[in-house]
Amino acid sequence: MTTSLTLAERVTKLFVAAEASGRTDLSESAVDAVTASTGLNFTHADMEALRDGAGAEPPREVLDAIATHFEAPLSYLSGTRAEIEKFDVQLEMFFKLAGTDFSLLAMRSRQEQLSPTGAAALTSLIERTHARYGKPAAEVRP
Repeated sequence: MTTSLTLAERVTKLFVAAEASGRTDLSESAVDAVTASTGLNFTHADMEALRDGAGAEPPREVLDAIATHFEAPLSYLSGTRAEIEKFDVQLEMFFKLAGTDFSLLAMRSRQEQLSPTGAAALTSLIERTHARYGKPAAEVRP
């Protein structure tokens, strides 16, 4: 678990997770979402500066609009270290599970190292992750 992610790294992780879920046109839709939500003239250059870590931190309302657009908790971009880490663990799990084949889990459940209860719990976790973030289009490595 990473404990010192910068704001730029967290925003980028949201983009990577969305891309892995098959979402397209992310930069434009994110900029549009911020503008619609805040009424501010938020541009592509502003989004790139945020993702690059250049310039000052944007207002809280911009961060909240970005988090909402990516269906992340508002606290992931503006919360405490503990709140950020809590959601980052979920994103890391999503990246690790991206492309997981459910049939492989079923085969493994017949082996000693993964009980049927454990396989059911893991399958449930994967299904909830895919329901929240979408099924990944391909293997993801941020």
